[in-house]
Amino acid sequence: KPVDRRKGIENAASFRANGTGPYRVRERQPSVRTTFSRNGNYWGKIDGNVDEVIFNVIGNDSTRVAAMLSGEVDVMEPVPVQDVPRIKAAPGLQVLQGPELRVIFLGMDQKRD
Repeated sequence: KPVDRRKGIENAASFRANGTGPYRVRERQPSVRTTFSRNGNYWGKIDGNVDEVIFNVIGNDSTRVAAMLSGEVDVMEPVPVQDVPRIKAAPGLQVLQGPELRVIFLGMDQKRD
C-alpha cells in the first residue's frame, strides 16, 4: 500500500528507510518524533560532534514557540510570523529569514460552466 502521510497511511519503508547519509533512522513514531543516530558506515567526513538528532513534532504554534523560548528545543520550523519579534528579542536565540523555494498553484476547472 502506498504511503499517504496526510491520511496516516504508513508502510514498512516509512519506518525502516535508511540511506547512505551521515545519519540513520533509529526510531520513528509518526506524528510524535523521529530519531536519527550517527551512521558509523558513512563514507564521508561528518563535521561536528552530533551523535543523535531528534525531530519532535509540535503541531501547535504556541506550544512550539514556548518550547523554543524555554530551551526545550534547539531549532524550530516553521516559525509563526506573529512570534518572530518575540523570538528575535529572546537572549541567545536567532531567527534566520530568507526567500522560500516553493510553488503555489491555483488550478481552475475551465471545462465546466
